[in-house]
Amino acid sequence: MGTITQSRKQLDPRGPNQRGLYVGEDYGAFHVLGGNQSDGVTITRVAHDRCIAIRRPVYRKAPASAKPVQLAANGALSTNEV
Repeated sequence: MGTITQSRKQLDPRGPNQRGLYVGEDYGAFHVLGGNQSDGVTITRVAHDRCIAIRRPVYRKAPASAKPVQLAANGALSTNEV
């Protein structure tokens, strides 16, 4: 709930990092909602090892929905968000 992920680009790790909203995760990847991926807003699977930061809002009392969401590993892993 409101969690932002930051991942390094696989094809150009020196370039700017990608940021997106956490939707859920599976055994090997985060499912991230991001814009400007293939000229659209999509949910993309990004490998856990590409994630370099996770930022969550500071809650006085965290809502019950502020926890990891387990999803099926459907779709290919993203290798280059453009």
